[in-house]
Parts: sequence; structure tokens; C-alpha cells
Amino acid sequence: MVSPSPLVRSHLRTQSLLLQSERVVSEVVRRLNLLGNQEWQNAFRESKAASNIMQWAVEQLLENMTARINEGSNIMDIRYIAFDPRIAALMANTFMAAFIDANLDMKIESAQRSVQWYDTQLAKLRRDFNDARERMLTFQRDAGILGSDSDSDQAQIRLLAEQLTRMRSELVAAEVQLQQMSHSIESVGDASLQSQTLSRMQGELSTVQSELARLGTEVGPRHPRYAALIQSQSTLQEKIREETKAIRRSFAAKVETLRNQVRQLETTHVGQSQHMIDQQEQRDQLVKLSREVDFRQAQLDSAANRAEALRMQGQISFVNVVPLDQAAPPTKPVFPRKRVILPLAAGFGLALGVVLALLIEIFDRRIRTPADLEYATGLHSIGRLMAGKTRRKRWFLGMGALSGAVRLSHEPRR
Repeated sequence: MVSPSPLVRSHLRTQSLLLQSERVVSEVVRRLNLLGNQEWQNAFRESKAASNIMQWAVEQLLENMTARINEGSNIMDIRYIAFDPRIAALMANTFMAAFIDANLDMKIESAQRSVQWYDTQLAKLRRDFNDARERMLTFQRDAGILGSDSDSDQAQIRLLAEQLTRMRSELVAAEVQLQQMSHSIESVGDASLQSQTLSRMQGELSTVQSELARLGTEVGPRHPRYAALIQSQSTLQEKIREETKAIRRSFAAKVETLRNQVRQLETTHVGQSQHMIDQQEQRDQLVKLSREVDFRQAQLDSAANRAEALRMQGQISFVNVVPLDQAAPPTKPVFPRKRVILPLAAGFGLALGVVLALLIEIFDRRIRTPADLEYATGLHSIGRLMAGKTRRKRWFLGMGALSGAVRLSHEPRR
């Protein structure tokens, strides 16, 4: 058998005390209308009790009612002693019904009191939550911060850093190409730097130079054709120089644009970083305010859920106390029990008889043997005279002074 836990035992003791409480017993008195019963009124007047009749009735019921918890279980027996078996059963059943109703009423009352307390706390928690949220919103408006999360700013700074790195690489490459262009436009490896016009003029110049080389072997320098080609070569070379200068100026402008973009990105990156650093303290403060709002919200939600659970508990109509059996009028009296009382009475009577016989023997001792006579007289017997046979009844011998025997005694000779 597994014994109940200390918590269960404590609960059972509490239930036993509740059953014997004035609340339950008074309810039994009201349900049975004992105060209006003439027999109970007469008994109260005869008792001459100093208390009122309700208190007296409660005391009378408690004297005859017992509640016993069965060992090793969570079952409680309710017993009531009365002269009438029907009254005993009625009292026990009424006690059980009043006890169950008292359990339910106490549970509902406790839940309702808790709900009232939680309603008061909910109003305070709502005020605290609204105040915390208002402080956070006011701080956001004053600081110009939309949220406490700095990931967006960090992502923007990373993007600016990547753009700045790329632009710096382009600027370095452009500056190297610009230096190369100062020597010769053909030395620049990037074909995009050579315009179509320059390429066409360079092609024409190559054609003219080839023609000059061919005519130089055939005619002299004063030949009109040769002189015309010399003039064309000079014109093309001048145009190429002008086009090269234009390309260099354009590329230099591109390099300067890249420098400006790099400087602008650097300024933006530094400003954004400084802005993030400046707002970090404000963000930390916003985080604290946001956490306070979350904490107040959690408190409010928890209290609201608990209040709703208690409100539902206050509306229930059952308890965890279930009657196992209804009391029926008993067929055998609880007192007296003959099987127990008769052996006890016989043993007590026998013991009382022995005690009384011993007391009589002590205070009114009789002479029944020669030793008793010697003890009573302090003399030694010198003989014994035996009585003859008689037809008297033996019960009559006890009435004689000698009881059927004569004992002689004498003083000892000197």
C-alpha cells in the first residue's frame, strides 16, 4: 500500500477540519430546519445552555458526528450517531451534501476574490504599459530613430565601403592609364580609349607613309605627287596630335570625375559611420525602452490570461470531492454491542467478585483450618477431635460454630 504524499495528507486534514467547521455544521442545521423543530427547542431549554440555540445545535451535531480518514487512502468516512437509524443516515447525508457545497462555494469565492484582485492589477499594468510605450514613441520622435535595430545602417555602411573600394580601384587604374597616355596613345592597352576618328586618321597616315616610301624609290622629293603626300602626312599628323590631346583631356576629365566620386563616397562613408556612432547611445536607450515595453506587455498578457482562467474557474459547478456512497439507515446499532459487551461484562464481574472476596477476607477473616485457629489464638493445638457421621446436609455444617470440627488448644507447660 502506497501512503499518500505529505501534500495529500495535509489536504485531507484540511478537508476534515472543513467538515467540522461551524460553516458546514450551521448549513446542516439550516437545511434540516432544526431550529424550528419543537423537540430541539425543548431540549435547548432543558439544557439551560448559555449560548444561543444555533451555537447549541452546532455543538450537539459535532458531538455526535465523526470524520475519519482511511489510512493509506484519500477517502474520508462521515459517521453520525443517533437513536433513530433514519436520523443517523439523514444527518450523515446532509453533512456530506453541505460539505461538498462548502467546498464548491469556497473555491468559487476564492476565484472571485482573485479575479477582483487581478482586475485591479490589470488596470495598473495597462497604465504602466501605456506609459512605457508613450515614452518609447516620444524618444523615437525626438531622436529621429525609426527602430532600435542598427542592421540597416550597418548594411548601408558596408555598401558604401564596397562602392568606395571599387571606385578607388577604378581611379588607380585610370591614373596609370593617364600617365601612359602622356607618352603615347598607342601604348595604352585599353582599346576603348582610341576613338574611331583617331583610328581612321592613323590608318590614313599609314597609307600615306607607305605611298611615300614607294614613291621615294621612284621619283624625287620635288615630284608633285610626292610633295602632295608630304603635305597630307603633315596634315594627318597634326590632326592626330589634336585628337590625342582631346582624348587625353577627356580621359583626364574622367579621372577627375572618379576622384570626385571617391572623395564624395569617402565623405559619405565617414559621415554615415559618424552618424551611426553618434546614434549608438540613442539606440541603446531605445533598446532599453523597447525592452521595458515588451516586459510590460508580457506582464499584462500573463495577468490577463490568469484573470481569465480564474474567471472561468469561478463559473464552474463541480469540485474534486466525489461521494462514494450514500448513507443508508443502519440495521445494527453501534451501541451496545452484545458480542463485545457480554464477554467484557463476564470478565469484569469475575474480577470484581474476586476483589470483593479478598476484601471481605481481609476485613472479616473466618477460621476454616487449624492453622487459622493457631494464628488467631497464638497457641499450638495438641489434638483434633473428629466429628462423627451425621445425616445433616453438608450446607448446614457451615452454620455451626465448629463447622464439623473441634480444635483444642492449651497453654504450653512450663
